Amino acid sequence: MKKLLIAMVFMGLATSAQAQFTGSDVGMPPQDLLISPFEISKVEAVRQMPDDTYVTVVGHIIAQQGRDRDKYLFQDETGEIIVEIDKKLWRNQPVSPETTVKILGELDQSRHQDRVKIEAVYLEVIQ
Repeated sequence: MKKLLIAMVFMGLATSAQAQFTGSDVGMPPQDLLISPFEISKVEAVRQMPDDTYVTVVGHIIAQQGRDRDKYLFQDETGEIIVEIDKKLWRNQPVSPETTVKILGELDQSRHQDRVKIEAVYLEVIQ
C-alpha cells in the first residue's frame, strides 16, 4: 500500500511539472525587440540598447584607458565604446590596435552617454 501511495505521489509531481503558463504576457517586450547576443551589433546601435543586454561587437581595441588596467577603448566603423576586459579573458593572445577582435559582453548603460560600457565575458581574436 505504501509503495502504491509513493508511486501515485511521484506520478502527480511528474504531470504537474509539464504544465505551462497560459496567462497573458503583460510586461513582456514584443518579439521583434528581443536582441540576440549572437548577432553582431555596431557600437552606434549598442549605445541605444537597454541596460544589461548581452551584445557581440567586432572591431579593434585601440587603447587602454588611463590607470584602470581592465578598461579599453574599443572601436568599430560606427564609433567607440569602453570595454572592461578581465585578465583571464585575454588567454595570452597578443592584441594590437590592428588586430580584429570579437567581444561578447553585458551592456552597462549610464545616464551619461560617455559612460556606457561593455563588460566582456568572452574575447576572441579574429584572424
